[in-house]
Amino acid sequence: MKQNRKPSSEFLWRLSHNMVRLRKGRGYTQAALGRCCGLSKGHISNIEQEKRNVGVAMIEALCAGLACSIEDMFMKIEPDLSTEQSASDPEENENFE
Repeated sequence: MKQNRKPSSEFLWRLSHNMVRLRKGRGYTQAALGRCCGLSKGHISNIEQEKRNVGVAMIEALCAGLACSIEDMFMKIEPDLSTEQSASDPEENENFE
């Protein structure tokens, strides 16, 4: 019987937080990163909110769009609650497909 494996919550957390960190560090909006990767702003938003599982090809596209290594995308980081996304930031909270 085939089982659909899902990534661990830590794995998704690392990916999403590193993606946000790298994107903001490069001065990209979600829409700009989406254009670099051939994805919609909504798709980027869903990944950053840990709502979407991504495959190897998408991780490769994200790394190319962010000009980073796979190690950069999955490096272990400590949560910093003082820099978590603010609900008052409409650019980051809009979700359009």
